[in-house]
Amino acid sequence: MTNRPALKAAVIGGGLMGVLMDTPENVPPLTHAGGFLQHPDYDLKAICEPHPSPSLQNWPCKLYTALDDLLREEKLDIVSIAVPKEQQPSILTQLLDSGLQAVIAEKPLAPTLAEACALRDLYQEAGIPLLVNLPRRYSLMYQDFAKKFRTGEEHALCATLYYGKGLIHNGIHGIDLARLLFGEVIEARPLFARPDVFAEDPSISAFLRLEHCSQFHLNALDDNRFTCFELDIITDSGRYIVTNDHRTLQTSAVCDHTGIPLGKRLISTGSRPTDYEQSIMFLLDNARDVIGGKAAPLCSAATICDSHAVIQQIRDKARGNYFV
Repeated sequence: MTNRPALKAAVIGGGLMGVLMDTPENVPPLTHAGGFLQHPDYDLKAICEPHPSPSLQNWPCKLYTALDDLLREEKLDIVSIAVPKEQQPSILTQLLDSGLQAVIAEKPLAPTLAEACALRDLYQEAGIPLLVNLPRRYSLMYQDFAKKFRTGEEHALCATLYYGKGLIHNGIHGIDLARLLFGEVIEARPLFARPDVFAEDPSISAFLRLEHCSQFHLNALDDNRFTCFELDIITDSGRYIVTNDHRTLQTSAVCDHTGIPLGKRLISTGSRPTDYEQSIMFLLDNARDVIGGKAAPLCSAATICDSHAVIQQIRDKARGNYFV
């Protein structure tokens, strides 16, 4: 907690990520509204949703149904946007002249890479920090992993990530996580595609080669059958599996003189909770420090555009092939 006055905040979008996955009492908070309400350095002033659920009346802040009314009536420092990607560009453009100190957006910034890059440039020219809610970028656990792999403390032999519900919609989490952990993408090659939820956004399996991981496999599942987002990393000294909706880390270590025949084997060393459920609070910590001039965004508009560019490369190569 800082000594400065609480930052006046609002959430645009009253859906799941904006509000509905939480109640005002939920600890830890999972949504933008819950984070603003519970973080000591913010003051949640309002939620803006054109078609509000009755449950939004339970939140201790004003409820607006029109963005113009929100911006006219409230003097805000920061706004979070949690709306479908098709709606986000026009809202982001409107917020440029609203006197905000920072804006938090959802992924991707826009349906197309060109639109996303244009928004990135507009915010850079306006001098307004534009942060993006990719939760793993704010996780201390993943930051520790990234340091370990990027410095060579531990060498990643291969990694596999399972996902569904569209390469743009959900796969962008996997692509961006790969870049966070292992550096920039050197090669990206599509292998298979399935239109599991969105016909215009198929889930695409791909092979990636990165600076610090020569084999990264992005495996597309069918989200109509079940939801799964899991990461499996095998290194020269162990194994890390993130499972249980991102909330559990299972670890193994290389042990000698074990197995049949005796030799080196990967042996389980247990499991522990991740810090995934704290990600919204970590995001707001970072946004506060960005506004205070003490830090750079951990996930900026430029970061998400670079990940979107990798996705576009995969989609371009897959177009007309691989069942797309």
